[in-house]
Amino acid sequence: MLSRHALARRAALRVLTVTRMRRRRNGRGMLAKFAVVTLTVLFTMSLGGGAEAFDKYQTYTRDLPDTNSLRVRELAQSTKIYDRNGVLLYVKHTSEGIRTVVPLSAISPHLVQATVSLEDRTFYTHHGIDFRRVIGAALADITHVRAAQGGSTITQQLVKATLLTNERSVERKIKEAVLALDIERRYTKTEILTLYLNEIYYGHEAYGAEAAAQTYFAKSAKDLDIAEAALLAGIPNAPSDFDPFDPQTGDAARNRQLIVLRAMLRDHHITAQEYDTAVSEKLVYKNGTLQQNVTAPWFVDYILQTLDRQYGPEVVRAGGLQVTTTLDSGLQKIAEAAVASNVNRPDLRAKNVNNGAAEVIDPATGQVLAMVGSANYYDRGIGGEFNVITSRPGRQPGSSFKIYVYSTAFSNGLGPANVSNDEEGKINGQPFVDWDHKSEGIITLRQALSESRNIPAILLLKQLGYARVFQTARMMGLTSSNLTPERGLGQAIGASEVIPLEHFNAFAVLANGGVRHDPTVILKVTDSNGNTLTEWKPTPGVRVLSPQVAWLVNDVLKPVGAPLHITRPFSSKTGTTENWHDSWFIGYNPDIVIGTWMGHTCAGVCPPGENSDLSTPAGVVWGAFGPGLIFRDIFNAYEASQPVHDWTRPDGLKQVTVCKASGLRATAACSSAGQTVTDWFVAGLTPNRDDDWYKVVRVCTTDGLLAAPDTPTQLIATKTFVVYPPGYPDELKAKDNPTMPTQTCSVMTETIPPTLQPLMLTQLPDGGITITAVPQDDQAIMEVDFFLDGGSTPIAIIRQGPYQVTIHIPGPHTLIVQAYDYNPRNAPAVGQTTFTVMAPFQPQPSP
Repeated sequence: MLSRHALARRAALRVLTVTRMRRRRNGRGMLAKFAVVTLTVLFTMSLGGGAEAFDKYQTYTRDLPDTNSLRVRELAQSTKIYDRNGVLLYVKHTSEGIRTVVPLSAISPHLVQATVSLEDRTFYTHHGIDFRRVIGAALADITHVRAAQGGSTITQQLVKATLLTNERSVERKIKEAVLALDIERRYTKTEILTLYLNEIYYGHEAYGAEAAAQTYFAKSAKDLDIAEAALLAGIPNAPSDFDPFDPQTGDAARNRQLIVLRAMLRDHHITAQEYDTAVSEKLVYKNGTLQQNVTAPWFVDYILQTLDRQYGPEVVRAGGLQVTTTLDSGLQKIAEAAVASNVNRPDLRAKNVNNGAAEVIDPATGQVLAMVGSANYYDRGIGGEFNVITSRPGRQPGSSFKIYVYSTAFSNGLGPANVSNDEEGKINGQPFVDWDHKSEGIITLRQALSESRNIPAILLLKQLGYARVFQTARMMGLTSSNLTPERGLGQAIGASEVIPLEHFNAFAVLANGGVRHDPTVILKVTDSNGNTLTEWKPTPGVRVLSPQVAWLVNDVLKPVGAPLHITRPFSSKTGTTENWHDSWFIGYNPDIVIGTWMGHTCAGVCPPGENSDLSTPAGVVWGAFGPGLIFRDIFNAYEASQPVHDWTRPDGLKQVTVCKASGLRATAACSSAGQTVTDWFVAGLTPNRDDDWYKVVRVCTTDGLLAAPDTPTQLIATKTFVVYPPGYPDELKAKDNPTMPTQTCSVMTETIPPTLQPLMLTQLPDGGITITAVPQDDQAIMEVDFFLDGGSTPIAIIRQGPYQVTIHIPGPHTLIVQAYDYNPRNAPAVGQTTFTVMAPFQPQPSP
């Protein structure tokens, strides 16, 4: 038997013989092909013996695709997307449908040069494979250093795009290399470039240079300038990562363009002046290939993305799929009109609104009935193609996040009647304020949530803990949000981004009585032969909140939408974000959930100096008065054909009257003080004992201390105090609640006698004189006695001010005044005055 080395030598000789025979037929590129075959054999030898290596080579290269097929491509079948009622929404362009094949002469030389400089500098000199780049890419993989260019030539990329799959394997790379050599043998460089630039994918359904030029700049490929060509050349490597339309990747696309321009300058395709001009050029994007009659374009885009993930782009592009979606095209038109009309209201335009979005969900199934991702899909100025509803990483939800905090609170023994302290200040060392920069003090959780007070929500997150609240949010559907303790207590009021698709669907959990259905957009998919690939089936959903907790949250949120003057029952929550970047309104009832948003956006990132806040001298865009108007229009239109439907209160709830501060069963003490709250509690979590915090005590009206047994009745008042138990958090104590006294008042025992200011005399028009005494005492004056002209019996005893008498007796008089306090051992204060009362004037009769 031959040795392993002998087999290897024999395999190499066979390869060399075959290569020499083919060289006689076509000498062009044979050295390169020999090198490919030899390297292939040497590589496969490492996997086994020499004969085995050659056998693997023959296996890999057997039944390769015919490169002549590049000249005549088989027609693909279109994918069609329908709404839930069979209305055609969109026909997915096949490769032939969206690709406009043009000769190389109809493509800007700038794009040709940019593509070659970026993708394959040695394109015009190699024969399909650039061995230096292959080795360089391999070394880059080994050393983890990024190569200036990948290992694949333009010819190899053409093979991968048209004849092979994207599978990462040795077999595929060998096939790719062999086919690349064959293409170089059969086609000229101009033909290869023409094929490549008509085939390559540029994102946004654009295949080929002509489609790309129309998609991004609404012009022919031949008219592209240097800056535009450089941008397009940089996209195919990773279209989703270098998408200039997407605000999240706009900067990356710009950086990629600069890399291309530097490559063009390096290769002397442009001058330094042309480079500077291109760098400073502000590109104007305009999509000239959009189907202007597409129904629900944002929804269609999301469907296509979903299908791509599930079946792969090639199947979606040419597989003839028939897709039935959840969309209601009639409701979609209503939603689009509601968004567009309200975004363009003059009063909201004055407050810097230029964009809006809405989504309509069936809470019983999670099916998306309408999706409006912007105010105008075709408005490049606002980035209209960018879908606010589905795009990552999402947007901050503001106070609409509070549903997760309160759902957690009500699931852990707290109820709407429990209290919190709405007092601005520092919490855990961080300052927090309310949206109106006011403090309301001790308020119930019902009031705190319905009025969207910030401080109570933050205190609840602190009290309940991050883990509990974030777990509730995830169970309700916020699976993509980066909720971590490191981001702080501000997350209670929406400091972490959420994807609206998930956030709005969480409100569907409340609408559906605590049961979650994941967002659903596709009902059925069949292939070109009518075979069902996937089909939606009803499910019971997943219970994530108890029916009682969901009902409590819904009940608390019913007053929020009152400014909209909608007569039918619904609950809602608003939200505004820091610096007023976003304004939210999410309203719902048992039948429907409508999430709405307003903001100010630009294509990509708004340039420096452009105000993107919804706060101007004209005012602020509050949820109910901005996106709430979108909700109102959609809700009223939908409800017009529906019966009135409200939530039925589930079993397991009990209405209880409690004392406000303690949350314990009400007693006469808190009732008499007007400190009771009547609200609903989850059965089993109702207070189980009478209140003992409220204390009714008798106090002296003089100093507020406890009344003694001998304190005169007229100096006693009853007062109610709240006595907090040990360890009760200071932030939950009412700041205006006085401490209950422990000492007895000294009105009967004080030793400091009263005093009397000088008596005041007032002459009356009828001749009488009024004498006023002003006594003073540390505690209280018991009475003031008035003695006239040395009499022993007072003419007046006055026990409550004002202390004064009026004398009308004509003639001179002396008046003595004595003021007593309640301690009989203290001497009275004495005052004296003399005065004369004139006799009344008697008019004389006329003679």
